[in-house]
Amino acid sequence: MEQQYESNFYIAAMQSISSLGAATIRDLVEKFGNPYEAWCALQNRKNLTKILGIPSTKYRQIEKEATDERLRTIYKALKNWHIEYITYLDVLFPGHLQEIYNPPAVIFVRGNVSLLDDETMKIAMVGARKCSDYGRNVAIVSGGARGIDSHSHEGALAANGQVIVVMGCGLDIVYPPENKRLFDAVLKNNGLLVSEYPPGTPPSGVHFPARNRIISGLSQIIIVVEAKASSGSLITADMAANEGREIYVVPGSILSTVAE
Repeated sequence: MEQQYESNFYIAAMQSISSLGAATIRDLVEKFGNPYEAWCALQNRKNLTKILGIPSTKYRQIEKEATDERLRTIYKALKNWHIEYITYLDVLFPGHLQEIYNPPAVIFVRGNVSLLDDETMKIAMVGARKCSDYGRNVAIVSGGARGIDSHSHEGALAANGQVIVVMGCGLDIVYPPENKRLFDAVLKNNGLLVSEYPPGTPPSGVHFPARNRIISGLSQIIIVVEAKASSGSLITADMAANEGREIYVVPGSILSTVAE
């Protein structure tokens, strides 16, 4: 097979294969020398036996997914939606994100890529999806779902702030659907949409914990507004604490049932 695309594009394509995680993609590139050769290696199951972490039960599915048609589909979607990709081999890949446990192999972005610069102070806000009026009024800045995340984005935009939204689906998909106007406003106001997932990837429950590590990885400070003890928000805060980030908590109302 002849190489048709820029080398690092093949990392973006590997991210679309369901059985490959970020660590495995990095291992493949290291083992076979460059992203293009790693992609080619996926088309022969004998090569896959050389990579730890790929179970033999997945070989056939990987071979089936690593096709020229998949490359064309992803490339076309990136162009149609004005989505860029930044891999861990690119100089634009944020240094802070490289430092986290299991850093992504690639991030897909729409909007103001300069916000990813490590010199730009980034504050993440996380909290309950079903937040109280109290929590809604103190939310200022954050990262993408219903509740505190959305209200923090709205607050930042109202103050002419810049916003990064980290999503748990492809950037060609609006999730939650009621946030279309909000995401459009983020892009219009020089903000940025970020995802680890290539175009066409639907939202999934397993994506959001993985997304949270990117939120904490990009940010120097994490602010928790309202969160239950078992919530993803506290998981994000715990990740951030382990990575040496600063954690702040907005005191919860004693009358609230959405914060513990």
